[in-house]
Amino acid sequence: GDKDQWKCDENLSKASEKPENICVPPRRQHMCINNLEKLNVEKIRNNHAFLADVLLTARNEGERIIQNHPDTNSSNVCVALERSFADLADIIRGTDQLKGTNKFEPYLKDMFKKIGGNDRIHQDKYPKNDQKHTKLREAWWNANRQKVWEVITCSARSNDLLIKRGWTQSKQSDSENKLELCRKCGHYEAKAPTQLDYVPQFLRWLTEWIEDFYREKQNLIDDMEKDCEECKPEGDKCKEGTSYSSTCKEKCTRYCECVKKWKSEWENQKNKYKDLYQKSNENSISPKKKSTYDDYVKEF
Repeated sequence: GDKDQWKCDENLSKASEKPENICVPPRRQHMCINNLEKLNVEKIRNNHAFLADVLLTARNEGERIIQNHPDTNSSNVCVALERSFADLADIIRGTDQLKGTNKFEPYLKDMFKKIGGNDRIHQDKYPKNDQKHTKLREAWWNANRQKVWEVITCSARSNDLLIKRGWTQSKQSDSENKLELCRKCGHYEAKAPTQLDYVPQFLRWLTEWIEDFYREKQNLIDDMEKDCEECKPEGDKCKEGTSYSSTCKEKCTRYCECVKKWKSEWENQKNKYKDLYQKSNENSISPKKKSTYDDYVKEF
């Protein structure tokens, strides 16, 4: 249905000088964030009350994802939780790429203005000319991400497994990529077992798109092979007008239509990817421009 379709409309993502629209995954389109959309800044007295609203949003989104992934003993549900956790980070930091349905950004700007104004330390530490309160929002997320992770994974089942990635130094090699399985999607970890919220949102969504593309493509190929198998031997079974012939043609037509759709979606994202790739190379060449995000991008 429509709920499973990626949205690549020009007016859905932030405008750019080039035709490099961002495709938004179905998971992000249907994130359970009503609580932030109804944020009443005047009634929220302080930072702790705002945190409670964010945690409620995380809990609702976590429950929604669990309901949509009834299969256990799988890492799929944990991957979805990890991705929504990272998208919530972008929403809080004001870097979310979804445009058009983003009703809560004005409320969030007002909220962080209030948080900054209520604390003398914040007033001295963060620039007053920053209308979006970017630095304050980033610091707020870094300070509270552990609590958000614990809440968004609260409904995960004990046999929902998160693949935890980490780099450790060893004598045999300069670095060794260690993989560890965490039960209940890493809910009980002392430190949030993900750094996905530090990877640019576009790269995360592009990875999600590629995974969906290969999954759907393989399903269509399997359908074609199954329904067209009868048409391989010569005979009367697959003459024009027979049910075998019609079914096989229908599957082939469906596959061709999807290829056109995928090509269009990829073209939509290609220029954006090239720009990010080029900027990453420039930052690698110029150490002065390098940020902590570059390290997460490389590891990602």
